[in-house]
Amino acid sequence: MFIFFIFLIALFHFYIFAAYSLPRAKARLDKARQDLLLPAATRTAKRQELLKKLQALSIYCSQIGDNRPISFCQFSPNSKILVTASWSGLCKLWSVPDCTLLRTLHGHNCNVGCIVFHPKATITEDVVGDNAVPTCVLASCAADGMQ
Repeated sequence: MFIFFIFLIALFHFYIFAAYSLPRAKARLDKARQDLLLPAATRTAKRQELLKKLQALSIYCSQIGDNRPISFCQFSPNSKILVTASWSGLCKLWSVPDCTLLRTLHGHNCNVGCIVFHPKATITEDVVGDNAVPTCVLASCAADGMQ
């Protein structure tokens, strides 16, 4: 009976993974097929333009990120917030695209290795501002064992 229960849990997790990932993979493939229909010169120009924007963003953000090296960063599910973790023990929330600091999170006393958003964090609720909800939408980890 226990093995059957474990099997059902695994099957449920597989279903959730498939329901979440497969539609997104299909959309990515459809977009890639549409991009292949564009002339090669147009595709190359779009990629060069994107690369230029990304290089400018990287240089700008690295100058103001933290006074110690940044160890990890992740965009929020709605792509409006960037969260960074650094060796200073701080985690910071930044607005996108203007890179203004929204909030600094204190909680670690050593290098923070990672910080991540809940997959639906900024889609269903506010993370910063007057309407911010008091639920946990971020998780971070460091060698000090605090989360």
